Amino acid sequence: MSEAAATETVRQRGLITVLVIFSTTIQALDATIANLALPYMQGSLNATIDQVAWVLTSYIIATAIMTAPMGWLANRFGRKQLLILCLVGFAIFVTPKRPTVSKKGARGGTAGPALSG
Repeated sequence: MSEAAATETVRQRGLITVLVIFSTTIQALDATIANLALPYMQGSLNATIDQVAWVLTSYIIATAIMTAPMGWLANRFGRKQLLILCLVGFAIFVTPKRPTVSKKGARGGTAGPALSG
């Protein structure tokens, strides 16, 4: 391996490491922030705590369902492509302009498992 190729490999490893840390942090923050936002959602939506808790429930259920298939998808399509797809999906699905909050949790939960592993 030439020295230029070795230097390029080291740069790519650093970039990959930063992106994986970033994606894991995004997923962990989203799970945490949903917990902290429950009282604010309850107040702004005039909902009971039981109604607002569906946001977390849908996120947890979607994450649990999608954790096992993520390994198969990574083998089938490649880890890099799956990570990119899930980062884009996570960014699109977890936007505040979505019509219902519980759907936001479920959609974010489907893309989240690939980001945390």
